[in-house]
Amino acid sequence: MRRILSFRDFDWTLLAMVLLLCTISVLEIYSATLHTKYTGFHTKQMFWIAGGLVGMFIFARIDYHKLIDFVPWAYGVFLICLVAVKLFGVKVLGARRWIRIGHIQFQPSEWVKLVLIIAVARYFANLGGRSLTWKDIFKALALVGVPMALVLIQPDLGTTLTYTPILVAGLLLGGINFRQTLILGTCAVALIAGVWSSGKLLKPYQKARLTSFINPDNDPKGTGYQIRQSLIAVGSGGVWARARPREPRPRAISCPSHMLTSSLPHLARSTGS
Repeated sequence: MRRILSFRDFDWTLLAMVLLLCTISVLEIYSATLHTKYTGFHTKQMFWIAGGLVGMFIFARIDYHKLIDFVPWAYGVFLICLVAVKLFGVKVLGARRWIRIGHIQFQPSEWVKLVLIIAVARYFANLGGRSLTWKDIFKALALVGVPMALVLIQPDLGTTLTYTPILVAGLLLGGINFRQTLILGTCAVALIAGVWSSGKLLKPYQKARLTSFINPDNDPKGTGYQIRQSLIAVGSGGVWARARPREPRPRAISCPSHMLTSSLPHLARSTGS
């Protein structure tokens, strides 16, 4: 009885929705990888879902105040991990983003997202709700900016950009005023324009990744290939779906990384739009 009461405030409806989404994802991965070298990949997904559920219930029993007290140590540890990635990381597709520990590969930049959320929340909570000074803002910029810089030099522009909403949300919820927002926004626009036009800080493929979604036909066999194939896959599904799980995908509308970044187009193709 005591065990049930400890979870009386647990959002079981939310958990049910998450499990429904997980079930759909496993079925779609099974369908997307059928007749490919990745057949059976859905089994791994099931193990990760099970592990995630166990981890979720374990962390649900931990008082979040303890996480807040522990986050400075976690922040320091993961900064060291990010430096270690640059020095000793596994190089894949021209970037060092992983640390190999035995048979397991560990990507610190993904865990940094969770650490930053708690660290930024802790920082602004400790300010006590008072009006933010420029010193407070610059400290927040440094708090997020240091791991951003370490991830950017891996290089991993995509993950670096995902840290920005954490900082923006922290500043807005922390009480930044309109004048400060206007000044920071103007500086951000000027910085982005300078970086873009310099031609030195961003590599051509990084620029292409940021602009290819606007007009993928500019490079249909390069940076626009995945977007074009995804659009073709969605269109080929129509309203009532074109393919069934056991039907092999025609080569002309196959999507790269169909069980990863192109799983949604596959869903639209196999179930309809």
